[in-house]
Formats: sequence, structure tokens, C-alpha cells
Amino acid sequence: MLRKWFQDPADHLDPQYSEAVLAIGRYREKLGALIDQQTPLCARYTRHDIWCRGLLVALQELEESVNAAERFSERVERKWVRKMSGEERESYWMHIYFYKNALVRVFSVLDKLGYLLNEVLRLRTQRVKRKFSYFTVLRQMRNVHAEPDLTRQLIQFKESCQKELARLRDKRNAEIHLVNPEMLDDLLYIDACRTDETYIEDLSASMAELRKGFEMVCNTLSAVFVYLSERNKT
Repeated sequence: MLRKWFQDPADHLDPQYSEAVLAIGRYREKLGALIDQQTPLCARYTRHDIWCRGLLVALQELEESVNAAERFSERVERKWVRKMSGEERESYWMHIYFYKNALVRVFSVLDKLGYLLNEVLRLRTQRVKRKFSYFTVLRQMRNVHAEPDLTRQLIQFKESCQKELARLRDKRNAEIHLVNPEMLDDLLYIDACRTDETYIEDLSASMAELRKGFEMVCNTLSAVFVYLSERNKT
């Protein structure tokens, strides 16, 4: 949908994203076959399928937001908002809008996946922590030795971008609880910002972190749904 703004081909997609979408689709096909059999567990499988559909929508929104944030960031050159032309300023604020949207959705998609894993693998993570995240579920998988091959793979994905995830989480928390993340760098320029100046953060570095988080989400989804599709139990 958003790609029309940039005249991008509809099929010009990140391969890791495409693999995640295909993996979820294959698992939904397996669920569909089980649902058609009208077994006593039909309601359970239908619930899982609804969760998968929600994940697909959330992942698409994340992918489009990451792409839009990156494309708008490429149009920003100056380091202070007051020095920008009207067009460049508009691109900057559009970048910020989609960057913050993607920032929140990185963790939203992971948490949705965590709830599905908790249900499908019967992990009972809610007994450990009533409101749990994907990372709580991952710790629970490790602690109860659930699906060790999958657990090892998911831990590797998490550890491969631990530094970037920590930065993204800090920005997400700042956006939700403290101050807009695009203003965090302003704290380094207190004197200038007393006059309502806005210093532009390093957009390329911010996008590199976001891309890394997005890739981790896609790889995690692919690993989970390939594993679930090949698993005998559902």
C-alpha cells in the first residue's frame, strides 16, 4: 500500500520478509486441513489460525513502516529542522512518523508470536508472569526444555542483535513512557533546545538498528513457523 508513494514494484520485497510470510502461510495451510477434518480440536486450530492472520497483518504493517521510514530518511540532509526547506522538513516528520510506528511494531509482532507459542507449545508462561512478552516466553522455553532445537535457534537470533534490540527497546519505552525518541539527542544539546531547536539524530544509524531488528523478527517468524509446520503435533 505505502509503496505506491515511492512507485516501488509491489513484489520488490525484502527476501527475509517474504520467507516469513510463506512460512506462516504454509502453517495456515496445515491448520486449514485440520480444521476441515472437524475434529474436537477444531476450535483450537481456528483460534491459532486467527492468531496467524493477525501476525501476517502486523508483519505487513511493520515491513511497510520500515520501508517508508527508510525512504523518507533518504530525503533528509540537514542536521537542524530550522535549516530545512519545507519539503525536507515534511520528509523528516514523515520519516519520524513511520519510524516510531515501526519501532513499536517490532516488539508488538514479537509479543504476538510469544502468545501464539505459549498456546501452541502449552508453556503456561502466565504462571511465571501474568503479563509476559516474547522474551519471557523464550526464557520459559529454555527453562522447561521445550523444543530445544527451536529454542537454540531463537536464542541465536536474539543474541545476534542484542545491542540493537536493547537500543530499540529503550527508544520504544521512551516513546511510550518518557519523551519522543527523536528528541533523545536533543538532551545532548540543551542550550540550543531551550530555543525550541530540534537537532536531527543520525538517521542512517537509526535505520540500521531498525533494519537489524526487522530482520530478527522475520528470521524468528520463519524459524518458528517452519518448525511448527514440520512438527507432528499442533
